[in-house]
Amino acid sequence: MFLILSTMTALLECGPLFLGIGLGYGPGQTLSFCLAYQAGNLFPIPFSLRASTLRRITVLSMLLLSLAPFMQAFPFPQWGFYSSGILLLSCATQSIRREMKTRSGTVKKRLSRIAGFLLAPLLAYAPFPLLWLCCLVVLFSLRGLCGYNAASDNSPLSKNRRGTPKFYPLYTIMLWHQLHYFIYAYGLLLHAYQITGNAFFTMLFFAGTWLTYVSAEPLVKLLWRTYPKTFSATSGTSGYINAILTGHAFLLIILMGLPNVSGGLFYCLWILTGFGGGTVFAITALYGHSAAYTKERLVLTENLGHFIGTGLAVLWAHFLPKYLPQLSYPAAFCVFMVIVLAFLAHPSCMKYKAKGIKNL
Repeated sequence: MFLILSTMTALLECGPLFLGIGLGYGPGQTLSFCLAYQAGNLFPIPFSLRASTLRRITVLSMLLLSLAPFMQAFPFPQWGFYSSGILLLSCATQSIRREMKTRSGTVKKRLSRIAGFLLAPLLAYAPFPLLWLCCLVVLFSLRGLCGYNAASDNSPLSKNRRGTPKFYPLYTIMLWHQLHYFIYAYGLLLHAYQITGNAFFTMLFFAGTWLTYVSAEPLVKLLWRTYPKTFSATSGTSGYINAILTGHAFLLIILMGLPNVSGGLFYCLWILTGFGGGTVFAITALYGHSAAYTKERLVLTENLGHFIGTGLAVLWAHFLPKYLPQLSYPAAFCVFMVIVLAFLAHPSCMKYKAKGIKNL
């Protein structure tokens, strides 16, 4: 069930882009659907909702998404219904996935998301049945989660037991990393569609960026094993920081060049961004060396980066709709900040002692 939900979240993340295009929305309004999805993604952490509440908001989402297709004569209310429905459905879906995350491997989860991305264009052709199907999957998952009835007080989702994790400066590198991706990801996806005019062809290239993203970690670790003398500092904070610096320097060069190329070279560079972004595994591993590390704080940082980055992209697309490729410039600035902070965190930096990340 977790893998089905992972596929579904990818469908809900990118599918609304094509829904917005089909409805004739401009770039800013279209990307606002992605912002609605990311707003729903905030609810598992820092918020935690009861299972009974999640069931109610899923039913409300079904109602909103059922009415939206019949409101063509009222464009703004229709946009509001779709946005609210996507937000609520995202909230419920991500809350359930939060409980299931330890039950499946990272590779399977990412491959499931790639499958969802490839299915995303279908939302432009059959939004009503697909969104209803997603709602039904959520309701079924709530009933079956851990063998508890979703309405029961014994359900693991029925107790707000986590509290609200605080944001710490320690996680600033991860925040800038997430900001860079979500500032440019949806905008470039929309730009790629404007070039190809084919939604499925566009998502095939987008899936390619995820394949390189998934490949980055095993590729780096293979290099560490194959050339141990060249990559001598492969353990502890030094090795991970070196991976962050190398990957993000590569990414910085690509992002600066993306607005200045077209055609096949644009798609090639777009796919290659995944190799640089995939070094995020090193950021996570780096934080694991800190006594202040908790999974909840890291997830909160990631979610904030998703939401704020997408929000900035929506503003850019609204006021500068003809300059979507140039979104890679503010994204490049975020990558530059990752490089600066990672460099300052390196044990060899004179500003920090050999304790490495603990001195951030």
